Amino acid sequence: MRQGTAAAWRSLPPALRARTAIVAGNYGEASALELYGPRLGLPAPLSGHLSWQYWRTRALPHRSVLFVGYGNRELDRLCTSWRTLAVI
Repeated sequence: MRQGTAAAWRSLPPALRARTAIVAGNYGEASALELYGPRLGLPAPLSGHLSWQYWRTRALPHRSVLFVGYGNRELDRLCTSWRTLAVI
Protein backbone atom coordinates (compact mmCIF):
# COMPACT_ATOMS: atom_id res chain seq x y z
CA MET A 1 0.00 0.00 0.00
CA ARG A 2 2.64 2.52 0.98
CA GLN A 3 4.72 1.97 -2.19
CA GLY A 4 1.63 2.46 -4.37
CA THR A 5 0.69 5.58 -2.46
CA ALA A 6 4.23 6.94 -2.81
CA ALA A 7 4.20 6.24 -6.56
CA ALA A 8 0.85 8.01 -6.94
CA TRP A 9 2.18 10.95 -4.89
CA ARG A 10 5.32 11.22 -7.03
CA SER A 11 3.19 11.16 -10.20
CA LEU A 12 1.70 14.52 -9.22
CA PRO A 13 3.53 17.64 -10.41
CA PRO A 14 5.41 19.37 -7.54
CA ALA A 15 3.14 22.43 -7.66
CA LEU A 16 0.08 20.19 -7.23
CA ARG A 17 1.70 18.16 -4.42
CA ALA A 18 2.26 21.41 -2.53
CA ARG A 19 -1.51 21.90 -2.26
CA THR A 20 -2.58 18.27 -1.92
CA ALA A 21 -3.39 16.29 1.22
CA ILE A 22 -3.35 12.52 1.63
CA VAL A 23 -6.56 11.21 3.20
CA ALA A 24 -6.73 7.58 4.32
CA GLY A 25 -10.00 5.69 4.56
CA ASN A 26 -9.33 4.29 8.01
CA TYR A 27 -6.98 4.74 10.93
CA GLY A 28 -5.00 1.59 10.06
CA GLU A 29 -4.09 2.95 6.64
CA ALA A 30 -3.40 6.37 8.14
CA SER A 31 -1.15 4.82 10.79
CA ALA A 32 0.87 2.91 8.20
CA LEU A 33 1.30 6.07 6.13
CA GLU A 34 2.25 8.04 9.25
CA LEU A 35 4.90 5.46 10.18
CA TYR A 36 6.39 4.60 6.78
CA GLY A 37 5.43 7.62 4.69
CA PRO A 38 8.19 10.06 5.68
CA ARG A 39 10.88 7.67 4.36
CA LEU A 40 8.99 7.66 1.06
CA GLY A 41 8.62 11.43 0.88
CA LEU A 42 4.94 11.46 1.89
CA PRO A 43 3.36 14.16 4.05
CA ALA A 44 1.48 13.31 7.24
CA PRO A 45 -1.85 11.72 6.30
CA LEU A 46 -5.32 12.76 7.36
CA SER A 47 -8.27 10.50 8.14
CA GLY A 48 -11.76 11.08 9.47
CA HIS A 49 -11.96 7.53 10.83
CA LEU A 50 -12.56 7.21 14.58
CA SER A 51 -10.34 9.48 16.69
CA TRP A 52 -7.75 10.04 13.95
CA GLN A 53 -9.85 13.05 12.88
CA TYR A 54 -8.64 14.91 15.98
CA TRP A 55 -4.96 14.56 15.09
CA ARG A 56 -4.97 17.02 12.22
CA THR A 57 -3.66 20.54 12.07
CA ARG A 58 -6.04 23.43 12.60
CA ALA A 59 -5.63 24.95 9.14
CA LEU A 60 -6.01 22.82 6.05
CA PRO A 61 -5.02 24.88 3.01
CA HIS A 62 -5.17 21.89 0.65
CA ARG A 63 -7.28 22.10 -2.49
CA SER A 64 -6.63 18.58 -3.80
CA VAL A 65 -6.69 15.20 -2.11
CA LEU A 66 -4.96 11.90 -2.73
CA PHE A 67 -7.48 9.43 -1.31
CA VAL A 68 -6.21 6.05 -0.07
CA GLY A 69 -8.66 3.22 0.61
CA TYR A 70 -11.80 4.81 -0.84
CA GLY A 71 -14.12 3.23 -3.41
CA ASN A 72 -15.62 4.79 -6.51
CA ARG A 73 -19.03 5.35 -4.88
CA GLU A 74 -17.45 7.18 -1.93
CA LEU A 75 -15.39 9.35 -4.26
CA ASP A 76 -18.45 10.19 -6.35
CA ARG A 77 -20.16 11.38 -3.17
CA LEU A 78 -17.15 13.32 -1.82
CA CYS A 79 -15.67 14.90 -4.94
CA THR A 80 -16.83 17.06 -7.82
CA SER A 81 -14.32 15.26 -10.03
CA TRP A 82 -11.68 12.59 -9.52
CA ARG A 83 -9.35 10.23 -11.37
CA THR A 84 -7.53 7.05 -10.43
CA LEU A 85 -3.75 7.36 -10.13
CA ALA A 86 -3.08 3.85 -8.84
CA VAL A 87 -4.91 0.82 -7.52
CA ILE A 88 -3.43 -0.61 -4.35
